[in-house]
Amino acid sequence: MVNNLTATLRLGAEANQTRLDSYRDRQTLAGLANGGIGSVQTTEFSHWLAEGLLKYENTFGNDHSFSLLGGITFEEFLTRELDGSASNFLSDVTGTNNLQGGDGDANDDVASSKIKNQLNGFIGRATYDYQGKYLLTASFRIDGSSRFSEENKYAFFPSGSIGWRLSKESFLADVAAIDDLKLRVGYGELGNQGIDNFETRQTLIAGGNSVFGGSIVQGVVAARLPNPDLTWETTREVNVGLDFGVLGNRISGSIDFFNRVTVDQLFNRPLPSVVGFNSVRVNLGEVRNRGVDIGVKTVNIEKGDFRWTSFINGSFLSNEVTELPDFAEEIIQGNIGTFINQYTVITEGAPLRAFYGFEIDGMFQQGDDIASAATPFSVDDGYAAGMPRFVDQNGDGEINAEDRVVLGDPFPDFSFGFNNRLEYKNLSLEVFIQGVQGIESLDANVTESLYPTNSFRNSISRYYLDRWTPENPTNELPSGENANLYGGAFAINSLTVVDASFIRFRNITLGYNVPVQGWASSLGVYVAADNLITITDFESFDPDASAQGGQAGVVRSSYNSYPLARTFRLGVDVTF
Repeated sequence: MVNNLTATLRLGAEANQTRLDSYRDRQTLAGLANGGIGSVQTTEFSHWLAEGLLKYENTFGNDHSFSLLGGITFEEFLTRELDGSASNFLSDVTGTNNLQGGDGDANDDVASSKIKNQLNGFIGRATYDYQGKYLLTASFRIDGSSRFSEENKYAFFPSGSIGWRLSKESFLADVAAIDDLKLRVGYGELGNQGIDNFETRQTLIAGGNSVFGGSIVQGVVAARLPNPDLTWETTREVNVGLDFGVLGNRISGSIDFFNRVTVDQLFNRPLPSVVGFNSVRVNLGEVRNRGVDIGVKTVNIEKGDFRWTSFINGSFLSNEVTELPDFAEEIIQGNIGTFINQYTVITEGAPLRAFYGFEIDGMFQQGDDIASAATPFSVDDGYAAGMPRFVDQNGDGEINAEDRVVLGDPFPDFSFGFNNRLEYKNLSLEVFIQGVQGIESLDANVTESLYPTNSFRNSISRYYLDRWTPENPTNELPSGENANLYGGAFAINSLTVVDASFIRFRNITLGYNVPVQGWASSLGVYVAADNLITITDFESFDPDASAQGGQAGVVRSSYNSYPLARTFRLGVDVTF
């Protein structure tokens, strides 16, 4: 046995199976027309993780402390799926328990899949502490992913930081107001392997049937355009931070200044249709995020049985594309359904996937010289008073794709959380407020209200009731007449890219700890409200939702997002 040496082995696993049965019998219109329709979908998922760690730590005298940590990790994800469907059964009695009883026509289907990927890594860390004043940490990760080719499977990610606890220095020893003051400087790298399996390899799938010898023969086509040169996306960050506690730690918190640069981004590069594939995954460009993170805890009042504490955190963020390769000076993408396309841009000097479209400077009014103005269509085509006055950005006298500009930022300039907790004896009240400011979103509901694509869909009433008319010569909303003249590609404009800032009362909880003796350790009852109030100018259901999902790397938009539920809860917490 080695003194001060600790060995740790961690094993973890999860597994679940799901089965979804669906049967539409002859009492439904679809089931009646198809003699019953049955389908079964099964999914098996497993995930296991193994970590082995060795840690050695020691102290020399009263001044020096250090530790060394090394380890290895293995991780595997496996998903297996089997789907089957059939129709035209002899009877509805068997439901989904006799799919082979269908008639076996071309509408019957069976599909299966197996998706597996593995990660393994080597980690190391060393720390040193001198008198609790000078702190040093150095670490590294070597990560490997089965998704990359053999040449690029592993990547090295170092990190390190130094700290100086100024509050232990003699020149601050007599400053009673300062309880803790520590300055930190750090650098670190982090990898992202967020691509699909086999994107670096060419695989084949069934497709393109042909006729040979009078028989239909199953064809084979390429599944994708592979890129064997794909490598890890890497994020490098420099951080300068200050931790503090003053006035008996009644005010404590931290301030961090960060500059984060992401290089070799894993990005789907659009391709011309003649290639046969819409896109290919590449490592492309450089994006910088820089800003300030602030977190503060305050004890506002602490007197007798009453205590009021607050927790405040805020973040200022600036996102900018700082570098693109020569072959991709400007990447325009994004679509919603079939009526909104190419509404974001990736270009140097702008935020990543910034909203991109036409700027509108009011509406043409009666008496304006529309024939001499820059418009998408001419007055002979029907362009008239009440239609948008687009800004001719390049001054060529025409309104076309060359006049598009960045209209908004999908990243907030400032976001914050503000939590207050008030306690009096056994009674407590907690209020949490969330805020996001300086963020834009493409609102597809506004787009459809201004440029209807289907008369059966609901529209936001304001865009009809407050529209331009000769009696209401507004400069804010178009007339709605011949909207096709300023719709289509022109529908991505400064009217449809809107402010999505908001302040939300996220949670309010009133609780009471009931005095108990003997039968329980504690008993608490509470009543709570979630998403009670949202203050925003955003006209759709939820300014914080995105039709494209919330994961990193997707374009932001709002389209029929489900309303955020206002929830009231009554609960009991018991500890025995």
